[in-house]
Amino acid sequence: MDSDHEVSWFDSHCHLYDESDPVTIIRDAVDQNVRGFIVVGTDLVTSLKSYEIAKSVRDEVEEITLGLAVGVHPHSASEGIEGLEELIATIQSESTNLLVGVGECGFDFYYNNSPKADQERVFRCQIELAASLDLALIVHTRDAWHETFDVLDRFGSNCRVLIHCFTGSVKELSECIERGFTVSFSGIATFPKAEEIHEAVRRSCDGQFLIETDSPFLAPVPLRGKKNSPKNVAIVGREIARLRDESELHLAQSTRNAALSMFRFAPK
Repeated sequence: MDSDHEVSWFDSHCHLYDESDPVTIIRDAVDQNVRGFIVVGTDLVTSLKSYEIAKSVRDEVEEITLGLAVGVHPHSASEGIEGLEELIATIQSESTNLLVGVGECGFDFYYNNSPKADQERVFRCQIELAASLDLALIVHTRDAWHETFDVLDRFGSNCRVLIHCFTGSVKELSECIERGFTVSFSGIATFPKAEEIHEAVRRSCDGQFLIETDSPFLAPVPLRGKKNSPKNVAIVGREIARLRDESELHLAQSTRNAALSMFRFAPK
């Protein structure tokens, strides 16, 4: 168990579905004092795979906090949402208590891999699912702040919203906080030229933000360009603590507590 004086990091967003040995990856992270993980799917296939991985990790690795989020990413929105409710029902029927979130879902108008109408339809369906099941809603937004806020304002008032991999400015941060959303900072916060994100990091209050890797993507400096891993959330956390001029212990505790609250983990 974690002591009150031990740095214990929480990776609030990682993808393990393409990993050949996810148990070893989680054990490597534990060796770096990472004790919390949210494993995230991006479509029906990877969500089911993430569920199987989460079960095996929990069986093999002791003394961690582990949650699962399933959903359809905007890149895959044209494939539709059909089957997601059935997958969630199957997961819940097995009484594993792993499912803590819906998503990641939302809008991505940078790549536009799916038509905008499909992205909105699939996003709205997942908002309704998260609200009806009292699960966290994990939101991806890229080049789509206006549309994201508009849909969440109209349909997401009953959701606990997490804006994953926050890439906005202080303006977008303020709009998130005004709505009661939580944001999550990734390895991008370690990039020297990410000045707007640095300022958002400094302006955020305890309880309003989490940290994540988004692994295997977005490896932090000094690993930029390499494959990312959940263990590197410790690097992200240390840099954010430096930017905020606070101790690693305080940063780790505040972001871990915020994650436990967002995903409704029962206190140990």
